[in-house]
Amino acid sequence: MCKEMLLSVLVITYNNKDYIDQCLNSICLQKHIDPFELIIAEDCSTDGTKSIIKDWLETKRLSGNIHVTAIFNDTNQGVTRNFANGVLACKGKYIIPIAGDDYFASPYVFAHLLDYMESHPEVVIYSINAIQYFQNDHRINLLIQDDSFKVLRTKDLLVGNPVGGGVIFRNLVREFPSIYLESEAEDRQMWYMLSQYGEIHLNPWQIGKVYRRHGASITMRDKRSREEKIKLRILDNEKWREYLFWVTPEEFDYAQKVHYAKLLREQIRRFKLVSAYKTLRALKRANSI
Repeated sequence: MCKEMLLSVLVITYNNKDYIDQCLNSICLQKHIDPFELIIAEDCSTDGTKSIIKDWLETKRLSGNIHVTAIFNDTNQGVTRNFANGVLACKGKYIIPIAGDDYFASPYVFAHLLDYMESHPEVVIYSINAIQYFQNDHRINLLIQDDSFKVLRTKDLLVGNPVGGGVIFRNLVREFPSIYLESEAEDRQMWYMLSQYGEIHLNPWQIGKVYRRHGASITMRDKRSREEKIKLRILDNEKWREYLFWVTPEEFDYAQKVHYAKLLREQIRRFKLVSAYKTLRALKRANSI
């Protein structure tokens, strides 16, 4: 039956005991969709998340249109491998991913995402907006601030990571290379691989999920400086240069120039003048290509 599924919903969770109930309940509330499968990939949490999921599965009266598979890792795989294994477990034509500490903003998110993909065969990834909720001080804002609809390609992903919020993508990747499994950015690099198959549409006018920012979230735990993150992005792009064979050298070089320019501005802002001089030389070499 799963092989005939139109949709797989993939929940990636680790140490989300305070939030996983809300995430799973927001999935059960979705309206006007055909039977779908729910894949829960739990990455050997240490805070009791696994027990909460098991209790939820035992006590929740799920409707007949939701087919659940729970994957409980015996050891912690890390977010990238856990995500990859979750994707490989999905049988649906499309996949909607969500982290265990986020939740869907309305009961009609799945219906909208599916309708769009079914009517746009040229699209491989469709992304809508999200509400960012900063739990510590209860602030909210929109994840995507730009209010223009965009059609993106791989070259745009190399410059930034504009895909966010509620996302649906075609289930086309059935093998993950070592370069992916060794990385940190499981979502952006998934978009890299998918982008060879079609267009990426970004719609900021629809809200898909509530993206929770809290002290234990991956984003908030990352204490690396902006300079360190930009340097890592430059190195990361170079690692992917050979794999992304459909991207032209000119497109790759342009992306690297953008990141070197960002790095230069950050180093000047922090008065790291020796580092800025080295970055300026690297940027000049890039501009001479």
